[in-house]
Formats: sequence, structure tokens, C-alpha cells
Amino acid sequence: VCLLRPEPDMEELSCILEGVLGQKLQHDYNGVELVCFEQQVVEMKEFSERMCSCYMDLMKNTDRFSFFVDFFGLRDFIHFLKFLRRSAPPVEDSILHITAEVFVNALERNFNGIDKEQFANMCAFFMAKGLSSCDQIKPVLEKHIRDPMEVINDALSEQQTNDVSRYNLPRYKMIIDHTNDDSVTRLLQISGVLNSSHAFYKLSGIDEGAEIEKLNLVSKVKFAAQYGMKTVVLSQVEGVSECFYDLFNQHFKEFRKEDGEVSYFANIAIGGVSRPCLISPSFQCIVHVQSSQLANLPAPFLNRFEKFQLNIDDILRWRLKQLTPGLCDILSQSLQHSQDFVESIGANSVWSPSAEDTLKSIYISLIRPEVRSENHSLLETGTSGDSIASDVLEFILNNFDVDMTVEDIQSCIDSARVEYRSSKDGVELERVIDCVSKGKIALPFEDVRNDCLRTPLSRALKQIILSSITRCVVIRLLQLVRPDALYLRRHAVPGEVLRLYFGEQEHFSLKRLIRKLESNNTTSQFHIVYARSDSCAHSLPTWSNNDGIDPSILHRVRSLVHDDPSTVEIHHLDLLKSESEIRTTFDGWVSKELVNTFILVVDMKMQSTNIVNFIRSYVEQATLSSDKQFILLLHFPLSCDQSIYPALFFGKWSCIFLDGIGDADGNSVDFN
Repeated sequence: VCLLRPEPDMEELSCILEGVLGQKLQHDYNGVELVCFEQQVVEMKEFSERMCSCYMDLMKNTDRFSFFVDFFGLRDFIHFLKFLRRSAPPVEDSILHITAEVFVNALERNFNGIDKEQFANMCAFFMAKGLSSCDQIKPVLEKHIRDPMEVINDALSEQQTNDVSRYNLPRYKMIIDHTNDDSVTRLLQISGVLNSSHAFYKLSGIDEGAEIEKLNLVSKVKFAAQYGMKTVVLSQVEGVSECFYDLFNQHFKEFRKEDGEVSYFANIAIGGVSRPCLISPSFQCIVHVQSSQLANLPAPFLNRFEKFQLNIDDILRWRLKQLTPGLCDILSQSLQHSQDFVESIGANSVWSPSAEDTLKSIYISLIRPEVRSENHSLLETGTSGDSIASDVLEFILNNFDVDMTVEDIQSCIDSARVEYRSSKDGVELERVIDCVSKGKIALPFEDVRNDCLRTPLSRALKQIILSSITRCVVIRLLQLVRPDALYLRRHAVPGEVLRLYFGEQEHFSLKRLIRKLESNNTTSQFHIVYARSDSCAHSLPTWSNNDGIDPSILHRVRSLVHDDPSTVEIHHLDLLKSESEIRTTFDGWVSKELVNTFILVVDMKMQSTNIVNFIRSYVEQATLSSDKQFILLLHFPLSCDQSIYPALFFGKWSCIFLDGIGDADGNSVDFN
């Protein structure tokens, strides 16, 4: 049973508005000064009528704003008013001063979480009806509507003010994720928006032991809320969200001690008992939900939070803005070249629900949260490095997170020289490169960084860096390309791409892939391997050194996985019956010094993405010794042409597609 109170009428809304805004004023108030378009002072009654009428019209306008009634409610409106009150100090004793920037920021913080077009239309409606001006709305919105990541960063960095009244506590936050693998929270961690001061709690949805796991999670949140030392990030917690009804609503009871200190309490349900729990004013909570879940979330639950919607494009755009003009332009051009490559092989050739998102995730992963400090004497003189290629490599490594060698750079230099040979700059370029090689001219890296290309050398240097980055991205993307699709389009693909794919990467054998990963010291320690559910996938045995040695199992491990079975551990997710068993199994492997590789086999026909997300969230928090690697082997029914689980290159994870798990002793492909 869900009991909903009726929406307030105009008179009730007006009382709420005047009560909320009046808390800021020490005396009787006369009006509000609006400095949005032209400076004007309106009476509080008139301002109240405008704002309340605007809110009621939005709630009733089911044609143009059909999303509003399902997504927002009275609590959002009240917090919108509180934000105006907090951010708009009185100009005089009885006047509130509201600027266009403050007004739009209040909307961004309290009526957000919808797509950009819906938000812009809603803002325009608020400003036209609430502020009675239409002529300058568009330029005002263009000036003041911020990038979603800026708004989230601003919201999450908000500190509790000295006024610890419960009426002034910051709202808790909700992040709506358009990926299905929690990549947005992973990206916020990489970007530093979420950090070690945040505690991450997630439920798997596994039935066995679920009640105990729920109780443990509620207890952890209760402890964090009491002491307020960490911001709590909750994900996949639908089963316990009602335990925090009062907490999420910030429906706190105040108790004042004899010395005047105020304590806050909220009812939190642990098991079947709801008890008052002490809440620190500094406690903050972030609820993470998938966009696909929104239709199942009731509006009263959504109304409790500041809501923010994020997708891959939002994060890429924000990360590009943090780069210098030259570096931003290099990545933008490189993205276009990579998109052309995907178009040439066909987007459905990439084992991913969205090849576009996969590609953009690679570019996001290239951008470091902070640029490394550089040894300028090395970068600005051609004599300090062994060659031009080594200097270019150091510049790239200082600015981008890539795996690249001098040989890769030299290949791009040779290609650039061929490309410029027929141009008017060709002769000059060859002469300059010769001088640089002899240490007579410095490489103009700062020109490239600032996109100030005044010479043939600076233009060629940018082209070399651009080609190197694009080559790196294509190599990483190739890890997810299906061999059958690439073969069908082999005539449209450069020969070097075929050589890299069939000659240097591994797509046909799990055993050879593990051998390659072990020999690559720069690779990630966490891997998602996508494969088809063939007989080899189903015949992979459960294997641990603690098991008795069964000759047939030992033979299969040596045949399909590793020549030295003592260095690997294999488990099937469907045999691990609870969260506790998953944690115990993984932690046991981490403590084994001589067992380097852990393989968790997941049949995606039987398991949900929530369980996979839980496993990834847990294992990526572990600190592994440098020789260890975790492989999450997801195998899909043979009827699948595309992955039903996202393939995104974020955080500590690499993504690889295997066309087959067996064929460990098969011959290499003749790509010629």
C-alpha cells in the first residue's frame, strides 16, 4: 500500500514559499529584487504567485512536460526555494537579491536528472512565467546552464555551513547512470570527484544469505551516518532503500543538550525494528541508479534527492575541456579518425552493445586526471633523447595514459614523412627533421600543446602525435573486434591493422591469451574476457591448489588454461552461492603468493548484470601484487552477435573478445 498526500493548492504553496524564503530575513519582508534581465523589485506576494503558478502548471501540463509529474514533486520545489534563500543574501533587511545565475543554479541542483532538452525547456518555462520576461531567456540560459559534470562536482563538494539547522542541511544526491556496468561511478573516481573519502556499498542480488548482507549494509550506513566521516555511495540497494526512509527524507528530530549543542536523530530500520539513530550533520549520501531502473522508481523516492544524469558524452566533453587547446584538438581529430575506422569495419563488428560508447570510453581513459610533471630540458632539446621518437614518446606519456613504444612512434614518423613528401612543406620538413636529429633545433612541443602551429615542423609534430594516439586507440579497440567480421571486411582494412590483429593480439585461445598477458608487464591486472558459450567454455573445470589432484581435471587445465596449473585458480560463479562465498574465495586467492591468475567463469545466460557489477566493484578495491591478474570470463550463448554486457575501458579494466577458448595449440593465422 502506498499512501500519497494530495498536491497542495495555490494557497498552501504560497504559505510554503513565504515560510521558506522568510527564514532568511530577520524582519518583515516586502519583496524580492530580481536581477535576471533588468533590475526590478516585486512584492513577495507577486513573486509567490508567479513561482507557485509556474510549479502547478508544470505539474498539470502532461503534454509538454509529461516527465515533470513522474520525476519531481513538492520536496524538489521546497529545496529549490531553500537554495534561492541560501544563495541570495538580503540586499536590505527586507529584500532578497536573486540573479539569473542563482536562479538557474537552483534549478540545476533541484530540478535536474532529465535530458538536456527537457531541462532547457523547463528552465525557459520557469523563467518566462516566474520572472515575467521572455526576450532574453535563451542567451541567459546559454550563459548560465553548466556542463552536468560541473554541476555534480559543485554539488558533491558542497560543505555544511556553520548554520547546522536541519533546514539548511545539503540534500543527498542521486546519480543516474546511462551505462549498465556502473562505469559512471568508476569514472567519477578516476576524475577525483569520488575518492577515498567515499565508502562504496553494493548488493549483488544473490538470494542465498541476502538478508544477512542487507543487515550488514544497513549497519555500515548507520555507522557512517552517525560519525559522518565518509560520504556513502549506495548502488543496487533497492531491497533496503525503505530502511532509510527518514534518513533519505532528512526527517530528523532535534535534541538540544544543556550546553546548547544540537543532536539529530532519524529512524533507521534494522531487520524488522525501526529505531532512532544519531545522524551527523556532515553526513552525505549518494544513491547510484541505472537509467533503466527509473521507470520502476516511484516519484516520492526520486523527490528525496538532488538528481543528476550522466552519460559517456557528458564525461568525455568535460574531460576534453580540462586539456590545453592543442591536446583537446588532437583527441577530437583522433576520435573522428577512429570513428571513420569503426564505420569502415562496421559498428556491429565490435563486441559491444554500443561501439560508439566503447570508442569514447577509450578516449576518456587516455586523459590523465592530472598531467605529469615534465622534464622540459628533455622535451625542448633534441639532444637529450636518443631520437625524435623517444622525445615524442615522452611528451605523449606525460600527457596521455597510453601503452606505447619508441617503435610505435617511429612508425608514425615514417608515415608522416611519406604524407608530407608530396606537399610544399615536404623539403623543408626533411631539412628540419635532419637538424632536429643532430640536436640543432628544439622540437616545438609547446606550439603543439597550445595549438599554435606556425612552422612545418610544428604541423608535422602534431600529425605524428595525432597518428600515434589514433594508432593506440585502434589497437585497443581491435581487442573487441570479432575475427569473422574483420575477415569479411579485410579489403577495406589497412594491412597493418590485420597484422596487429592476427599477428600480435590473441582472439582464439584462452591459454595463449593468459601467456600474452603474463608477458606484458604494462597491462592492466583486471580483465574482462568476452567469449561464446562453446563446449570448451562449459568444460572449464573448477580448479584450486587446495583440491585433490584429479588427472582428468589436471589435463584440461593444462590443455585450456596454463602449462603450470599451480599458478592458476578457476571458479564458476554459479557454484558460488552467496556474496560471502564470493568474497572468501577471492580474498583467499589474493593471499596466495604463488597463484598468479584467478579466473571467474560467468555464464551470462544464467547470471544478471547486477551480480557481475557487484563482483567488479569488490575485486577492483583489492590491492594486488604486481604479478597477479584477475580474469572475469563472460561467455554468451552462440546466438548472440553482440554483448549484452557493456564493454567499456574504464578504471583498472581491459576488455578482450575471444572467438574461442580452446585451440591452444592451433597454428597462427596467415593474415597475408
